[in-house]
Amino acid sequence: MSLIEEYTYRAVDATGGGVVKGTIEASSENAVASKLRAQGLTPLEVSLTSKTGLNREIAIPGFARRVKVATLAVFAKQMAGLINAGLPLMRTLAILTEQAEDKMLREALARVHASVESGSAFSAALAQHPDVFPPLMVSMVRVGEAGGFLGQSLTTIAETYKNDAELQDKIKSATTYPLIVLSIAIVGVIAMVTFVVPVFEGMFKSLGSE
Repeated sequence: MSLIEEYTYRAVDATGGGVVKGTIEASSENAVASKLRAQGLTPLEVSLTSKTGLNREIAIPGFARRVKVATLAVFAKQMAGLINAGLPLMRTLAILTEQAEDKMLREALARVHASVESGSAFSAALAQHPDVFPPLMVSMVRVGEAGGFLGQSLTTIAETYKNDAELQDKIKSATTYPLIVLSIAIVGVIAMVTFVVPVFEGMFKSLGSE
């Protein structure tokens, strides 16, 4: 079990020479530097973001946080709209990165933007972040890129994940209701044992004494 902390960095883009800033999660400063170099960035400064112990995250295998399916559905729909409206890919990514409310998605999009700017294909840039963009999404984007219908592929992705999100909500609702009923029943039994039974027990004892 390793302690994952948030670091703030300044780095030079090896391709464009510009200085970029951002935050990244890793287990150490060396790990941050390795991640930045893998993205074609030369670290200038890396510092631990100030956090209280309660806000730190522990990375437990099998329990890593992922971006919600509903969030991916909204992202794909927004991107499809911008692409279909004729906006260039780089401009689209910049807009969506700025608007993303989910921190994990926002940081991944910033790195995707940097990768595409460095010459990577959009699908290849997405594939570098499997914890955010599922293989199905990457594959569909790759097909859209190759066939020249990226906007259409993104629309299909949006509809697919929207349906998945709605199905998940229905499953949660179906499982939550029985749990509520069971909880009420348990509370009722406890109330009877605690309050009602002693009352009747006292009544029977008083009748017996008479």
